[in-house]
Amino acid sequence: MSLPPSAGEPFKRLVAWEKIHLAPGETKGVTLTLNPQYLSVFNVNKGGWELVPGEYKVYVGGSSRSTPLTETVPIASVR
Repeated sequence: MSLPPSAGEPFKRLVAWEKIHLAPGETKGVTLTLNPQYLSVFNVNKGGWELVPGEYKVYVGGSSRSTPLTETVPIASVR
């Protein structure tokens, strides 16, 4: 996943995974639960974790170099 540019964080971060074995041509549905702190950055001025509002990009694939599935998810300000 990549955070909005305003977060000032590295391009990608691993936030959830599950190893799945598939036979050739087989498909499976997978649901991953994300811990909100994995999407957050530590705000030194506030002394705590903060979810930065903006466009978060989700990457899905077999490795960090192979992410053929992507989706952009907007996250609004959280109070």
